Amino acid sequence: FAYTHKTSQSGWAAAQTHVAALGFQFQNLWASGGHLASARGVVNGDADITGLDAMTWRLIQRYEGFADELRVIAVTDPTPGLPYITALDMDGDMMFDAVSGAIDDLDAESREILCLKGLVRIPVAEYLAVQNP
Repeated sequence: FAYTHKTSQSGWAAAQTHVAALGFQFQNLWASGGHLASARGVVNGDADITGLDAMTWRLIQRYEGFADELRVIAVTDPTPGLPYITALDMDGDMMFDAVSGAIDDLDAESREILCLKGLVRIPVAEYLAVQNP
């Protein structure tokens, strides 16, 4: 199993949680350092399987020639994407509005290329609900 880092939700925890629910545990682990490296590792034979977040998989399919050498064998339960964070003394609502406004101001083609639809507020508890094994 090629994993990005043991602190990665999508490159480690989601896949581990998924297979644990099936009564399985990955034994042979290879730390790739990144999703793209994990995918390349599977293609190159350094690993048999990896876990990618949906966005990385979409971008690999769009921009990497080796995408057709990979296949999806399972999909984990959806989990929240990475949060935007800022310093404690920054106004979180102002930052949210600024980023949201910037996304809204993009033309449709740019939003499509960047795979952006908008920004969603997700409670901190939802991020913490997915434990890192």
